[in-house]
Amino acid sequence: MNKNNIIIICFLLLMLASGYYAWNLYAELKAQKIKLAKSESELQLKSDENEKLTAKLDSMIKGISYYTKSENNKFQNDTTLNKLIRTARRYSDSMKVTNLSSYQQAYQLDRDGFAALEKNDFEKALVKFTAAEKTSPSFHMSYEISRLLRNNRKDFSNPRQQQLIKKQIIEKFSWKAPPDLLKILKSQVPENLPATHQIMY
Repeated sequence: MNKNNIIIICFLLLMLASGYYAWNLYAELKAQKIKLAKSESELQLKSDENEKLTAKLDSMIKGISYYTKSENNKFQNDTTLNKLIRTARRYSDSMKVTNLSSYQQAYQLDRDGFAALEKNDFEKALVKFTAAEKTSPSFHMSYEISRLLRNNRKDFSNPRQQQLIKKQIIEKFSWKAPPDLLKILKSQVPENLPATHQIMY
């Protein structure tokens, strides 16, 4: 076997090995992508269930509190009942954050940030997106959104600027944003709104 044939065989083997490695890498990345999508879907379900349970518990607490404060109520000064209400409140608050991984916490904070934007509470949104980025660095586009909000903080009370900020987020920083909240955000921004060059980033 001459030298040229050996070089060709070595080259072909190298190409074959590279192809095999590339295929394995592609398959692994695809599997990770599917796993991540499944995890995010499960997190969304857990988050929704958690919100419903917390809302129900908060409603019960309000009802009990109102009842205990009403006039001529024999339970008005019942320390056991008042202690129970305080415990329920603490439990309601802890449900939102306990036993979550840093990724899960960032996921919830990111979602809370979009929920705050929907309500035009830009200060709260800034706090939530900044916390999401610190909890899990490079989580979705939390860093970019928090930076955008920080640089335009002076305009938070201006309705026109609020829409421009939302438009910038929708157009440039909505990767992996919660679909339900993003849909609401899009409905709040007029289609004919001018370009976002007036917004600082």
